[in-house]
Amino acid sequence: MNQVTVKDLIVRHESARAAGTFFSPADPNAREVLWQSEALSFSLEPGRAFGLLGTNGSGKTSFLKAIGGLIQPASGRVEIPASTVAILDLNLGFHPDFSGFENLLMMNACYGKKEHEIYDVEKEIAEFASLGDYLHRPVREYSVGMRMRLGMAWALEQRFDLILMDELLSVGDMAFQRQCLARIQKRLQDGACLILATHNLQEVAILCQEAVALHQGKILAQGSSDQVLGEYLRHSEKAGIFASTMIGRPMNAGEPLLPGTDPGVRITGSRLTDRFGDDIETIRTQEPFFVELSFEISGESMIQNPLLRIQILRNDGILAGACNNYRSGQWLDLYPGEATIRVHFPSCQLLEGTYYIHASLWPDEFESLVLDHAHCHLEVPLAFHVESERRQGTGIVATHAEFRIVGPLDENSS
Repeated sequence: MNQVTVKDLIVRHESARAAGTFFSPADPNAREVLWQSEALSFSLEPGRAFGLLGTNGSGKTSFLKAIGGLIQPASGRVEIPASTVAILDLNLGFHPDFSGFENLLMMNACYGKKEHEIYDVEKEIAEFASLGDYLHRPVREYSVGMRMRLGMAWALEQRFDLILMDELLSVGDMAFQRQCLARIQKRLQDGACLILATHNLQEVAILCQEAVALHQGKILAQGSSDQVLGEYLRHSEKAGIFASTMIGRPMNAGEPLLPGTDPGVRITGSRLTDRFGDDIETIRTQEPFFVELSFEISGESMIQNPLLRIQILRNDGILAGACNNYRSGQWLDLYPGEATIRVHFPSCQLLEGTYYIHASLWPDEFESLVLDHAHCHLEVPLAFHVESERRQGTGIVATHAEFRIVGPLDENSS
């Protein structure tokens, strides 16, 4: 039975003891309920993935543990396949004095597997985790990343119909994360199911067809992953929190960037305007807009032909696009005193959402790409919102295409 069914599942988040009460495990009144979740229901067919999305403390890990049978839910019904693997803590159970391979034997025993099963995949695990001869060295000699890679490699080499994962992309470097993603996608194609708890939007976008967004046990949105991601971003914006992604880091509109290397050059102001020069905070898809940047050059020398870079990032930190005057074949000389540069965007191709503009001035293209020697940065990113006539699918940019049937032709066609 590969199908997964979760019906009216409710979990509680409790403190160890209520205020002024001596804690006794046998006395349920001694535990203080901090919050109780709303009822969660969903089902998964073979090859499908479901995302539990939310910030720390939202209840996603509690739901994941309740589905896996690791904690007792308050109520509800859960049906999962017998061959289920849970990846909740990749360091759990590793004995530091045993080798990596000996720890794998213990993990196999905990899951009721035969000893020969680990020998059958020993080479594959070592290669997947990039451990080499370290597989037979004591785990106390491993780095944290090596231990996590070993645990993940073991889990992804198992045969399972359902895998429960908590923060998949927190493991290892970018190359190993992509390797894990590819293996998970292959298992999904082969008919396995995935339930993923994460606050990483990109994990959900890549792997999950359906998702639920949670906040302290409350269901903010549930449905297709595209719909839920949009609702979660809107909730994050209203709450002043910004969702993290695999690319970049969480953004805060009021967080200053690193100072530039030239104290004599500053960006003193920034504006977003329409074609009439009026300040705006909202742009409609396909409408033109302008970015105005004011500079102050306090030195005595002209800044000859600097590179002005404009980066547009979505609220979750994903780079939506960038441009600079070098790539546009336009040269700028800034003289001592004050100056304003107006950057014209003929058509906004972004889809609905909140975005931030970063601006920086560099001596030349080489230093902008290789060295961290910017004259100055825009200290506070410039925020704006994009509205669309209707949702044009997923992604960041509006993609236009023409569709035409070219064959086979109808026999009556001339």
